Amino acid sequence: MLICIPAIAMAVLLALSTTADESFTDSGDHWANEAIEYWTDAELNGRGQILSGYPDGSFRPDKSITRAEAAAIMARILGLEAGEHLPSFYDVSASHWACSAIEACLSAELITGYEGMFRPGDRITRQEAAAILMRACDLPETEPEGDSIVDSASDSDEISSWARDSFYALASQDVMSGFPDGTLQPSRATTRAEFASMLMKIDQLGIWNDFSYPVKQLEVTAPGMGDVVLNPQVVEKNIYIFLPSPADLTSLEIGLPLTDGDGTDAPAEAGITLTGSLSTASGTVFDITELSEMAPEGWYELEVTVESGSTSFTSPVRIIKSAGVPAMFLTSNEGSGGRYYVESKKANSVKGSMIMIGTDGDEVYNGALSQIKSRGNSTFTYLKKPYQIKLDKKTDLLGNGEKVKTWVLLGNYAEPSMMRDKICKDIAHEMDLPGSPDCSWVDLWFDGEYRGCYLLSEKVQISKTGLDITDLESMYEDANPGYGIEVVTAETKNVYGDKVGYVEGITDPEDYSQGYLLEMS
Repeated sequence: MLICIPAIAMAVLLALSTTADESFTDSGDHWANEAIEYWTDAELNGRGQILSGYPDGSFRPDKSITRAEAAAIMARILGLEAGEHLPSFYDVSASHWACSAIEACLSAELITGYEGMFRPGDRITRQEAAAILMRACDLPETEPEGDSIVDSASDSDEISSWARDSFYALASQDVMSGFPDGTLQPSRATTRAEFASMLMKIDQLGIWNDFSYPVKQLEVTAPGMGDVVLNPQVVEKNIYIFLPSPADLTSLEIGLPLTDGDGTDAPAEAGITLTGSLSTASGTVFDITELSEMAPEGWYELEVTVESGSTSFTSPVRIIKSAGVPAMFLTSNEGSGGRYYVESKKANSVKGSMIMIGTDGDEVYNGALSQIKSRGNSTFTYLKKPYQIKLDKKTDLLGNGEKVKTWVLLGNYAEPSMMRDKICKDIAHEMDLPGSPDCSWVDLWFDGEYRGCYLLSEKVQISKTGLDITDLESMYEDANPGYGIEVVTAETKNVYGDKVGYVEGITDPEDYSQGYLLEMS
């Protein structure tokens, strides 16, 4: 439990030489000069030199900033730190100058990506900037009752739905304004001057959210969790520790294994204190039930304080434990792109490992995965993605005596009760319908992040433990050399007049009447 957090490497706005004491050659008469001086003078903003100029003595206030530069600025202003799992986006390498800042902003839920990519070199638009700043501020996301520049702007309808509340909130505080021609230009690139001005106004209003995110580096384990170590995570600006069902709340162990900046363990241990509604305790092992009463929402509300020498931080945290559900932990191999890569396209898959723990705390599986991928048709478009995994060896995950390699994890995102699919499969079993897949709920963590409750099910496929029919695909492959590769396609119409494609010159097997497995594409 060691307490010195690795510093974020900041090449903020690619500044190289101009110091805060020097005036810039191109900003003295600029409308944003006050904001430029504010963020280049450590004494004015109290944080250090956040923005800098260029070697030629210019500031280039009207130059657009990139997504990577915006992440670096936000991380420095808010004091955000990145964890050890780098990188999350496959277009941001671990050696990228802003990788740590991007990871820190991602962890703080300030900036998101695009289907597995971050696009660090893209210019950040005004509506993207508005959304980022809104997430960083303590402002209500409500539409104002009176007149707003957002409604009166001639291009108001061009604001994306996900950014409209941010425009309303920032405009109400005069953080964001329109242009003389009556427009807001939400899709126009944000300039260095505009970003500096909005940041200064927010800072002077004192409405930044409290991002005490060093607490996210805490490592949590407990009896019943085996070798699994969990980190807190942020959901809607609240910090949670999501624990699996078998975790023992009376012996929760919390540590902070950070480094001294050069990759080695710091010499001193951190002191950790938890304060709840009932009591306060310090140490490394805590009885959460003695510290706090459970809130009606099902979590324990506490404050965690970490101290080491002159370093100290305090942050609220909610500890919540599942009940009566097995836990599954997926971990993608390092450098594979992780969950963001898997979820960007259904064709993307990674290798990794999995630990599954039953409700009694016993390990059901602890080994390699030859595949982790997304699945589904319409369900693939939802925020809570469904997945398919392939175990390194056949395993009976459900305790029904059937060992299977390929499993699916169904999110039930569009069905809040999460009951219909399981009820359907359970009824099929009661009716002895052949090929009905077994299933059971599990809590799922993917690369350390709790993803929610999923329905774990055998994949519907032709096999002795699944749909026990003749594999028609294999029969056609045997009867047709080059099957699926050397094909001639043709087109006709069915009885409804719809176009139907088919393959010519295919030889049917002698007997193809043993049953069919059809898949909707």
